[in-house]
Amino acid sequence: MPEHSPHAKITLQRLRNFIAVVDEGTITSAARLLGEVTGEGSPSSVRQNLQELRSAFGGRQLLVEHNGKQVPTDLGESLLRYARTMVELWKGASRLGTRTLTLAFLPQHAFFISPVILELERSEMTVHSRILGEQDRSTIIFESHVIGALAGGEIDLVVGPPPEPSRRREELKEHRLYTSRLEAMLPGSDTRDRIGLDELIHEGPLLVPPGPTRSRRLLNRSVRAAGLPAPMVKLDAYSSKALVAFGEDRHGTVVIPSDIADPFKEGNILAGPKASTFRWVPVVDADGRELTQEVYATTRGRPPADIVATVDAIRRSTDAFSLDVAA
Repeated sequence: MPEHSPHAKITLQRLRNFIAVVDEGTITSAARLLGEVTGEGSPSSVRQNLQELRSAFGGRQLLVEHNGKQVPTDLGESLLRYARTMVELWKGASRLGTRTLTLAFLPQHAFFISPVILELERSEMTVHSRILGEQDRSTIIFESHVIGALAGGEIDLVVGPPPEPSRRREELKEHRLYTSRLEAMLPGSDTRDRIGLDELIHEGPLLVPPGPTRSRRLLNRSVRAAGLPAPMVKLDAYSSKALVAFGEDRHGTVVIPSDIADPFKEGNILAGPKASTFRWVPVVDADGRELTQEVYATTRGRPPADIVATVDAIRRSTDAFSLDVAA
């Protein structure tokens, strides 16, 4: 292609900038995402790339502002479909001849991810583990930093919550792994095999994850739906170890998802010396329904065979630990 051809201005970098602006809605947000994924992103460079891309189409508008967001025109929509395809093809081509995987997961899921990584490494795959921080359980942070990095190509596979419904992206694919439920840590002398929301709220203070986490949102939503008063919270913390330690000293009742509680149960990897003096039981609503949420492996839209096989291996591992309360 001659250097003076306007089509020479349609480069992979500019297409990635264009996709980022559409997905993030603003040039500033797109620049932040690109900076996190590639290390090279600033609002001015994004604007310049968009200008060069627009000039390749005779100066026709690719984006217009609507309600404070950059949205594609009809021409922009057509370009967006081709851009996503070209970026995915480039990513696939860049992996030819290599067997590498970047896998992101929350620390609470390490116990079932670790055996899978061993299995992958025995098959001579190079695995880059990205163990997320406790604060990444915040749905806002998880969506912007983790799902954003997956969509941008920095991560190949994420285990945890699915993308937010309002921001689900057509280039991502969700693979259900299992269903977890909210469980409460009760004294061993308590003979109940479940605890109702109303009992939980009225029996004393709670020790729970912070408000931005998915499990806390589930609890709060269920309390409101039942017409119950807001629970008294003595401690909210991202650290499940901290919550359990305070629970063992009877500061209040710990309420966390069953998959996160599992390692702390008697005989399991994180069980302390007091684990045998407590029982974990499901929290239920007035109709006896458990409060559940699903855990997913999320990949890009057309994952290669190695990544599909990895999702299957993770699912086998979660089955081995009997994590699916819906099974």
